[in-house]
Amino acid sequence: MRLLSAVAVSTLAIFIGTAAAQVILRPPGAPRPTLQRSAGQVPRDAPDPDAPYDLTIRLYLTPHDATKTLLPGQGADLIVTDPTGRRFGQDPYEKTFYREIPGGALEPVINTQPNQPIGPRGLFGSGVRIRQPVEGRYALQVIGREWANSEYVLQAWDRTGRARWTHMGRGGTEQRDNSYLTVHLFSDAASGDQLVSEALLTDPRGRRLGFSAADRRRYAEIPRAIYGDRTSDTPAREIEVPAPLPGDHVIEVAGTRRGRYTLEISGSDRTDASGHALVENVPTIAGTRHRYRLAVGGSPDAPIVLSGAFGGALLRYAWPIESTTRVPVAQATVPLVLFYDAALEPTTFRAMFNAADITTRFTPKPGTHQVVILPLSPGMNTLVLSGQGRAGATTIDRLIVERGSAAR
Repeated sequence: MRLLSAVAVSTLAIFIGTAAAQVILRPPGAPRPTLQRSAGQVPRDAPDPDAPYDLTIRLYLTPHDATKTLLPGQGADLIVTDPTGRRFGQDPYEKTFYREIPGGALEPVINTQPNQPIGPRGLFGSGVRIRQPVEGRYALQVIGREWANSEYVLQAWDRTGRARWTHMGRGGTEQRDNSYLTVHLFSDAASGDQLVSEALLTDPRGRRLGFSAADRRRYAEIPRAIYGDRTSDTPAREIEVPAPLPGDHVIEVAGTRRGRYTLEISGSDRTDASGHALVENVPTIAGTRHRYRLAVGGSPDAPIVLSGAFGGALLRYAWPIESTTRVPVAQATVPLVLFYDAALEPTTFRAMFNAADITTRFTPKPGTHQVVILPLSPGMNTLVLSGQGRAGATTIDRLIVERGSAAR
């Protein structure tokens, strides 16, 4: 499922009456307001000498990023729909400019008095002018291209250029962002209809989504993201995150029973560049935790990059998740989930396990991963992995697994 980020859409109920040449704004759903007749006012028999009138809708933007400057016409697109359903404005989703309202015109907006006690503070923005608007209800859509605070000003102008009515309000926009992140966690067919693992995603701000093995709670701290069951031939969990934050995410896979899981990740960045990652048939048992690091939005060539959350520059691990791991005496094997960095020189890789050379059990292809099952002896087991990068950097990792203690 691919989700779009929220679009700032405001509906303005603008009523234009020919009798008094007034423009009235009301919130959607509110009763239609009326203007009280002022003292001494009499009905007009002749045409209004100040007609015809123009309607202007101007949007002023202030970016959330104080270092960014928006030029007139940038930051947001406007679409105005009149009472007959005719449209005027730019639709970035359909890549269409509507010119259905006669006399409609775009107006770049420049705020020459941003420090006035009353009025908009944004320096620049976008506007629409409608000449001789028809009577009735209008709708305004504001489609953000940047994250910004917005202020709108609605005005009716007479034929002499005087503003006869003004209304102001505030809102906000989000940058149009089609990026997404999808994580699927499949259990193996041998598990029947039972899940063998749960997933917890933590984004760069520390917000969580999914099931936490630490406190056995579900979290839903990422806006508009979902965690739930996925329809498939085997039991599965699914994570959907629209417009994920760029940066490092952590995916923790917690075992709930003995079996194997497959982790599949897909996504795209804001330029629509897509990526995919797959780790298949990883053994797990109840109480085991595997942690993956997922880099999102690093570059158009690699919008998502999966690796282990623990380790150094050349070798990273989804398991173990720390240098010393304790497992119960009944556990005879452990799965080493190893990621090889793209800069690793394969011929320099070495693996020693309990003083025995087991290098041949590994296939150190740069930029790939591998799951290696290690048999455990009672007591302390020591794995030493080493390698050298193409630039000359050397890594030596010493990992200890103690069999016979409480599992961690």
